[in-house]
Amino acid sequence: MPYLKSKHLTTNLKNWNEDSDKANRKLIYIGGKIRFQSEQDLEDYIEAYFDTIFPDLVLIKRQHNLKTQRCDLLCCSRLDKQAIIIELKNEEDKGLVSQLLRYRKVILQNQSFADKIDYSLPIRSQ
Repeated sequence: MPYLKSKHLTTNLKNWNEDSDKANRKLIYIGGKIRFQSEQDLEDYIEAYFDTIFPDLVLIKRQHNLKTQRCDLLCCSRLDKQAIIIELKNEEDKGLVSQLLRYRKVILQNQSFADKIDYSLPIRSQ
């Protein structure tokens, strides 16, 4: 049996703590509301349970780069391949509508994933 040095135990414990933190994202209670600790936690949760939360959608890409911007979730409907942008917010954001309009414009210009999205249909946002 190999000899374990304390540095190995410390490294293993650190890795275990990091894995545990990722697996046990915590919700927080602030101002009478329950929310995720971060937007990334919310995104991770949505991605993990995407088919359950959105049974009529197909997740095409998470964090889809659009020139200098990044759309949280690019999806399409299972039925007709209509493009759907899902922008997640962990807190209230008054610039959300203009953000979605910018994403829509760039998506229409680039038409990425044309094999999965029918660009003859209008792009929806959620």
